[in-house]
Amino acid sequence: MAKFLTGNDLNAEVEKIFEKAETKLLLVSPYIKLHERFKSSLLAKKQKDNLK
Repeated sequence: MAKFLTGNDLNAEVEKIFEKAETKLLLVSPYIKLHERFKSSLLAKKQKDNLK
């Protein structure tokens, strides 16, 4: 069964997904507004690692 997260729980899980990604990360959402912290984290990881 699907688990729906909101607020801090959602932010924590998204951050874990970003951190665990090693080679590929695909985000699919009709409604996504990333916090600047997530954007900068993804950009840093992409530059540092081989993340696509």
